[in-house]
Amino acid sequence: MANIKTNVYKSGMKIHVSFYSPDITLKVIELPKMRKEKEIQSALYFKLQTDLPGFNDDNLWRYKALGTLEKDEGEFQRFLVLVIPKFIVEKYMNILLRTGLKPDTLVPRPIALVNTYERLVKDPGHDVLVDISYGLTHIISLNGSHIEFTRTLSTGAANLEAAVHDKKSVLMTPDTFKVGQDPGIGREGALKPEAIRKALKIKLRALNAHQNPVLQLFKNEIQNSMEYLRTQTAAGGNLRLFLTGYGIQKENLIGYLKNQLSVPVFILTPRLGNREYTRCGEFSAALGAIAPAKSPFNVVPDEYKVNALFKQLNILLFVLGSMALSSVTYMTMTTNASIAENQAALENLQKRYQQLNPIEVEYQAVKQNIKKVDGERNRLLAAIEAASPLTEVMKMLSNETPEQIILTELRISSSSGLGIERKKRSRKSKKNKKAKPTAEHREYNVRLLGYVNGDYLMSDVILINYLDRLKKVGYFKNISVSEKSKRNASQKMSFEVKASF
Repeated sequence: MANIKTNVYKSGMKIHVSFYSPDITLKVIELPKMRKEKEIQSALYFKLQTDLPGFNDDNLWRYKALGTLEKDEGEFQRFLVLVIPKFIVEKYMNILLRTGLKPDTLVPRPIALVNTYERLVKDPGHDVLVDISYGLTHIISLNGSHIEFTRTLSTGAANLEAAVHDKKSVLMTPDTFKVGQDPGIGREGALKPEAIRKALKIKLRALNAHQNPVLQLFKNEIQNSMEYLRTQTAAGGNLRLFLTGYGIQKENLIGYLKNQLSVPVFILTPRLGNREYTRCGEFSAALGAIAPAKSPFNVVPDEYKVNALFKQLNILLFVLGSMALSSVTYMTMTTNASIAENQAALENLQKRYQQLNPIEVEYQAVKQNIKKVDGERNRLLAAIEAASPLTEVMKMLSNETPEQIILTELRISSSSGLGIERKKRSRKSKKNKKAKPTAEHREYNVRLLGYVNGDYLMSDVILINYLDRLKKVGYFKNISVSEKSKRNASQKMSFEVKASF
């Protein structure tokens, strides 16, 4: 970083950074289609809390809509969600700021690789992108430039270099399994099946002993990704493999993969001057880091952007103030009238500085939020104070029901047949309808369902005490237990109480 700052960086250059951490999570989420952005954000936040253990406000998360799809249940929308702990982003920002490099974009490495793929591949399809860095390998499955899933291997170019050039590594060919003139096997086609099986098992054990586990694991992980894409898409047969990263410099590795995999293998890399293209794979992530500043996956903190804006404004105000002060000094030497005008200009600049002060702006925002909260509080209090028989009975039950009684269902119906919900009536029925009793004179029937949450042996006593308590309030005309049942298995007694008021 210090070397870049000293020998490469020049004033006016933009800094674009890609980074990787094992704590980065990329997840594809499907949700029923929603129109409002706030509803989408709330649904995604709840889904992340459910699926990711430990997800909370200490995580930074961004998302991008991938498209819609039709299912039997209706229309669904797919989202790519990025989750990163905030302390990781802050750590990278502190490293960059300490060296004097102020990043315009900070993009996770998998996203940067996909950005490079979108720039260099003009016919995106169902592909697998393999980025072989020095210490790790990223396998990214893509569907039309959209990430399906990612996988990270602890195998990198440093491990593969030794594996590719290992003289003990062998490739299995048809000649490997050719049956020779081994002891116990006849000549000129007179072969015994038992002897053939025994000879092949011996050769397979020898081959397994010489197979390099690093290369085998690397190849198997790529094959698993290809098989996953084949099962997930109808056009899964037309798969391609794109290799990039520092590791593509190992030409033997590319040849090994082309021989072992039954899919087209391509090299994905930018072209830099006269360099050989296989030497440019390590710059693929750097190219993808050049993303728009408003990209959803640019994780430069908003606080940093705001602070940078205020810093620019402060510099501008300082320059303007210096110019105004210089003008005042110059005009002082010429005329007193000019001094008064320049003083007024300086005061005006000071007022503008006070308006742009971030503390004042934050204070006004908090003050506005307090007004909104007070308005919402007054609205809720007004709704609570509007008393009615239904709200009164709800308040009474809330106050009089002890902790041992759990009410699972409450039904209130009008004995006059009106019900709680209002029904639409035609104009003719309004003319011919007789006057109905007002809400104050209506009689309501109440049905309470619940169970006793406490000592199972004392459940009858708890229920009787609860009924006595409601009777003493004097709100109901009559109240009685219409049904109760005990379940020994669950050690609970459920009940149904009917009352009227």
